[in-house]
Amino acid sequence: MSGEDGRLAGMVALVTGASRGIGRAIAAAFAREGATVCLAARDGAALDEAVAGL
Repeated sequence: MSGEDGRLAGMVALVTGASRGIGRAIAAAFAREGATVCLAARDGAALDEAVAGL
């Protein structure tokens, strides 16, 4: 996602529960603001989907 010049550029965010719901929305928000986002979740297939959506 774009946002390299966002407020969080140069920062790293670790988001657990990132495959759905609030975790997925938070991961997307961090990415929009320019952070490098590391996603973690129990459901690998849903996590792959979330990564593709970023």
